[in-house]
Amino acid sequence: MGRAVHGEGARIVFRPPDLTFFVTARTDVPHVLRLDSGRPGPRVGLVALVHGNEPAGARALGRLLELGVRPVRGALVLILAHPEAAARGVRFLERDLNRVWDRLDEPADGPELRRARRLRPLLAELDVVLDLHTSRVATPPFLLTGPTDKAAALARVLATPPIVVRDHGHAAGRRLIDWGPFADPARPETALLLEAGRHDDPASVDAALSCILALLRHLAMLDAETASWLPPPRPRPVSVLEVTRTVTVDRGPFVFARGIRHFALLPAAGTLVARDGPRPVRTPHDDCVVILPAHRPRPGRTAMRLARLVEGPLPAATEVTVTPAQTKGRSAR
Repeated sequence: MGRAVHGEGARIVFRPPDLTFFVTARTDVPHVLRLDSGRPGPRVGLVALVHGNEPAGARALGRLLELGVRPVRGALVLILAHPEAAARGVRFLERDLNRVWDRLDEPADGPELRRARRLRPLLAELDVVLDLHTSRVATPPFLLTGPTDKAAALARVLATPPIVVRDHGHAAGRRLIDWGPFADPARPETALLLEAGRHDDPASVDAALSCILALLRHLAMLDAETASWLPPPRPRPVSVLEVTRTVTVDRGPFVFARGIRHFALLPAAGTLVARDGPRPVRTPHDDCVVILPAHRPRPGRTAMRLARLVEGPLPAATEVTVTPAQTKGRSAR
């Protein structure tokens, strides 16, 4: 039975994804399925459920398998990162799995660190990774690249979705896309993070599947029939935003100064956006774009990103139920 999510996500009902394909997979690492073409080619990882309360990515992988998609060259590795959290319908158990990738060699332990260490050798063998996520807030799908030029270049070429955000991660810890070879500009391995839309929205599954197929087509891993399911690749304007400031909550309470919209454009530098305790948070430059304002951000967590549009049209702003009264909770991505 579904579990209602309260507060900002009150309209969301969490339904655990069907993990049957992965439970029965015979691999060295549980909940990992490897599809090998037997021919040379790229090794691509599709990662879902880094956050256990974001089922759309796992559903997209299930649909990929149901459709019979198989690589014609290279290998496709489907990874359910945190099935234990997914089974409980929670984001994580002890710590955010998408904040531990700089701590794998520390003496600390816990379910997320153990799972990340188990996945590390597998991830180290991959050439390209697409990490599938959704958000508590309504958002058009977009790709997060981290700061590397190689990831931004891949996202631009895919243009599915046609919104690219270059950022610098989180103060709370390193994400999977920022780990090891993916963050090294001298290495060819590349990772992207897809924000596919709102949790448990069927359109988020469609967005994730479209991005997966676009990536596999770009890497020439699809047979002609499967590739024909996608519209022909054609030039289209891609919106590229560069994050200029990641706002991390210091002491709190963190109070937004206004009703705020995701991808909203604030024209004047110095505009008051929020207060972190007594400290005002203002836009650092003119034409500042707000990205993924968090629901009730807590100290040490990302409250929002502030960015500059560097290429293409401004994405349409979307309504976010963040009000001045909301002062604590978890950050997004």
